[in-house]
Amino acid sequence: MTQLADIEQTEALTMFSYEELLHEIELKRASARQGTESWDRLHAVAVELAGSSGGDTNWMNPGRSWRLERISIANYRGISNEEPLVLVFDPTPGITVLHGLNGAGKSSISDALDLALSGTTPAGTGGTAGNAALWDPVHLARGASSAHVEVTLSSQSDRLFLAAVLDEKGEVESHVAHLESADGSEQVDLGSNWHQALASHQPVFAYASLERRVQLSKDLATYFEGLLALGGSFSALQETITLRGNQSTKALSTWRSAKGEAMRALTQIDSDRRSSGNVTPLDPVPEPTISDSRDEWLKNAGLLEPGLDSDSLPTDSWEQLSRVAKTIQATIHDFEKAGSTVEQVLAGTLEHLHEEAKNRHLEDGTCPVCATANTEWLTTLSETVKRNQSLASLRAKVAADTKALADVAHELLTAVLKVGSQADDADPIRKLTSTGQKLLTKFDLARESRIAAQHAVLTATTELAAWLCSDEAKALVNEAVKRTDATKQWRIARARAVEKFAAIWETDGSSAAESAMWTATSSRVDDLRNHLRKRRSDALEGRAGARVAELLSDAELKLNKINALATKASMELVDQNGNRVDLGMLSAGQRNAVLLAPLLASVDAGPFEFLVLDDPVHAFDELRIDRLAGSLALLAETRRVIVLTHDDRLKEHLAARAHTCDTRLVERSGATGAVEVDDSRHFWDQLLLDARTVLDLSLEKTGSTRDVTDGIRGLCRMSVDNALRTFVLRNAVLFGRDTETDLRMLDKKYTTKDRLAVAATFWQGMAPAVNPVLRAVQKCQTPLKFWNQSIHGNSQLTDATKEEIRAARDACKILAAAL
Repeated sequence: MTQLADIEQTEALTMFSYEELLHEIELKRASARQGTESWDRLHAVAVELAGSSGGDTNWMNPGRSWRLERISIANYRGISNEEPLVLVFDPTPGITVLHGLNGAGKSSISDALDLALSGTTPAGTGGTAGNAALWDPVHLARGASSAHVEVTLSSQSDRLFLAAVLDEKGEVESHVAHLESADGSEQVDLGSNWHQALASHQPVFAYASLERRVQLSKDLATYFEGLLALGGSFSALQETITLRGNQSTKALSTWRSAKGEAMRALTQIDSDRRSSGNVTPLDPVPEPTISDSRDEWLKNAGLLEPGLDSDSLPTDSWEQLSRVAKTIQATIHDFEKAGSTVEQVLAGTLEHLHEEAKNRHLEDGTCPVCATANTEWLTTLSETVKRNQSLASLRAKVAADTKALADVAHELLTAVLKVGSQADDADPIRKLTSTGQKLLTKFDLARESRIAAQHAVLTATTELAAWLCSDEAKALVNEAVKRTDATKQWRIARARAVEKFAAIWETDGSSAAESAMWTATSSRVDDLRNHLRKRRSDALEGRAGARVAELLSDAELKLNKINALATKASMELVDQNGNRVDLGMLSAGQRNAVLLAPLLASVDAGPFEFLVLDDPVHAFDELRIDRLAGSLALLAETRRVIVLTHDDRLKEHLAARAHTCDTRLVERSGATGAVEVDDSRHFWDQLLLDARTVLDLSLEKTGSTRDVTDGIRGLCRMSVDNALRTFVLRNAVLFGRDTETDLRMLDKKYTTKDRLAVAATFWQGMAPAVNPVLRAVQKCQTPLKFWNQSIHGNSQLTDATKEEIRAARDACKILAAAL
């Protein structure tokens, strides 16, 4: 065991906490000759994560350790029992051996435990036809449409319940964790720390699965990567840096794309404006860089011009409008002055009425105005129209000048009013615009009647023309001209062209500007990872080397070097002469030992106080089995080691080495195919067999048991105490009691009688009247005082008998069969 003692001299493979990562970052930052800013950024993110991690996973805090208490398996792999197969484990340190023939269901138990802990199933190798994998595991029991696995773990008074459900395709449908503590029950997120712990300190080892997985150098790298135990804190740090770096890179890409669109739009605007002529060219807009100030760039490039992006108005717009307005004012004045009678005023209307009557073939008769019968109203109307023919030229001029006003108004005034309508409510031209819009609308509605000289048109035209000649209209038009100045419009067009880019710069600019820094920080993560991987590789190398030396000392093989890189890994073995030994030269048993050694080297530093080994002695000879049993016995001093094997040699070696070895037989019913697990031999059974052997030998040689009475009675007391302790543990697990509390209460009592009495209070079965502890007391009540006397060295008044051994066995059977 000398090499195993050397393990204590190497660094423990515990997962790095944020505090440890911060310390390593500070050391690297202090020694860095350049790139200190990126080390500062990495340090800041680590501080942030450390501050936000408290409380969320307190059930995974350093120092917490979890024990295995129970597993329930329904329709998973080879377990297709009508009722779920339930196994209850002693969570205290020691060894449990599940042994049985190949095909009995042992691997299904270990795989089910792995499924419940991780929430994942091994990925199949895939392939079709000739490339289809032969040995990919089938996760559902035959004929099952779903599978369900539950595991119960305990840590002091807390319990963690993990449940995994597989769907009809054998894929994980759900994986849920519930924590029961003094504060109540809650669903918890297992988080990265949990999964990192599973990878770094694998509580379930199946040689067949590992060998199938590790075929290439990159597979070995993945295996070692977990065992190096960088941990969830490092993974969270790396993931955060990667996520923020990706976000920054995406923001920079978006910024560059928006900038490209904006610069192309500016180029097109500048080209169009220059080609229009009559404008002084503007200086080109400089292309910005991500390190520039957004506001400074917009300001210095003149891209903050307010206003409406529209066509420029002629500088003499008001003069054109007022000139046409004055013309129509004069024409209307001449028209109204030409006649003072109603006929003249209504000449246009009467002419229209006369034309309408002719078109409808009306005749004299009842007057349509006064309703007088037998009148010559149409003849009179014709004469009146003839008399008014002298006004025709004036009416034509009114119509022509009205149309001219309409044309100019729609060409210039509409553009003016559009500029004004874009002004703010507080802007003076907004009110002026409202007045002009009302007059223009009234004018357009009147003209829709198509009677050029009717009163409504004359009124609307007169009002609009008068307003256009006013100082109010002059102020509005001239302000609109100013605001649509060609150079100003050029600047406005430029400002509008970069609005989208400016908005993206506002939202994504700060993130985009840090892209280079995040890239550098990502490199610092790689530096830190390589540094930590080197440290841990050395530690793993030392610890695994001790295990290899122990398991392969007969072959005089030593582990000389572990090289663990990101994408590949190797293990260098040497013989007694220092010559390198290729892995391909190893026997199957030696290969198994080499793969198992690193895992055994890492398991003692994790949060799991149990280790499950499925077929760990594949191809092992007797010598290597004995040495592995020695290693496992040492591990079992601090944790529960559960071994699944078909090899009775391993069971015997473990039972011989371990002070507490629980052995159970795994069998498959030939009738139903159900998997059954029963105790194959209790420790108390072995003690009583020894007691009977001693008694029989003494009677044979001396005819008396006087000289061996103390020994026999001591074995009887120990057997009952062993059965009682097993009962207390299983009772606590099944009924949700705290195992440590119950064991402490039991161990406070020093006599078997008192220990039985306190254990009787733990029973929570459905039938209190058949309390198994009380029934066991009835079986051994008489010899109890003799057993305690022998243990404490008191002189015996009687000799040990077969009946005492039988009473002890009856009591133990009752306790063993109770649960």
